[in-house]
Amino acid sequence: MTNITVHYLQTNLTIKLRFPNTMTRNYWAIEEPSQKTLYAVPFIGALMTVACAKPISQSTLFESLALKFHIDIEQFEKMLKDLISKKIIISLEKEKDCNPSFDNFLTWTKSGWDDAANYHFFTWDAPFLDYTKEGGGHDMDRKKMIGYQKLQSDTQRYKKYDAPAENMQLPTLNSSLPIEQIRDCSTSERIKHLLSFVFGKKEEKPCHWTDTPLIRRTSPSGGSRHPTEGYFLSLTLQDIKQGFYHI
Repeated sequence: MTNITVHYLQTNLTIKLRFPNTMTRNYWAIEEPSQKTLYAVPFIGALMTVACAKPISQSTLFESLALKFHIDIEQFEKMLKDLISKKIIISLEKEKDCNPSFDNFLTWTKSGWDDAANYHFFTWDAPFLDYTKEGGGHDMDRKKMIGYQKLQSDTQRYKKYDAPAENMQLPTLNSSLPIEQIRDCSTSERIKHLLSFVFGKKEEKPCHWTDTPLIRRTSPSGGSRHPTEGYFLSLTLQDIKQGFYHI
C-alpha cells in the first residue's frame, strides 16, 4: 500500500490583484510585496490565483479550470509553475511564511489605515536608486515618468471648476503689501493677502516628462505636481460674497 501525500496550493495572503486599467496597460496585474514587484498576468493566471484563495489540490484546481477552458493540462501546469516561481501561489506548507506580513496588514486595516498599509508594505525596504552622476538614477526616473505620461497624461496641476459662480482675484506674492500697510486694509483685503501668503503660487518649473510646468506654492504638500490647495468659507464678510472659494 502506497501512502500518497496531496500537496495543497493557496494564494499568497499578501498579494494584491489589480483589475485591468490604463496604469497596468489593460493587463490583469498582481502585486507581490516581498519582491516589490507588479506582475502582468493573463486572465487564466488571475483566475487561477482567485481559485486558490482557499486551499485546493492541484488536481482539483486543474479539473475546475478544465470545465471552463479548453486548454491543455500542460498550459495549466506552465501557468501554475510561473505563479509559484513568483510567490503568487504557494504550497500550504509555506503559508506560515506569509503570516507575519498578513497579520501586520490586518492590524493596520483594523485601525482604518487600509490605503496606507497598501503603500507601506509594497514600498517598505525598497532599494534606492544611485543618484550620483555615474549611477544614472535621475535618467532612470525621467524614463519612468515619461512611461507614466504615455499611459496617463500628467497635465492637471490643480482642481478646475467648469462654471464657478464667483471668481475672486488674490494679490500675487510679488505685489503683496508690507505687513504694516496690510494692517490698515479692510478685513476682506487682509483675508485676500492672508490666503495669498498661505496658498499663493510662487513660481513655475519646467517638467521633464510633459509640457505642463510644475508649480510651487508657499505651502507645498511634498510634491510640485499636486501642491496644497485649500477652501475658504465666507459667511458675513463685506465685499466677499457668501460661499466656498477654492484656492
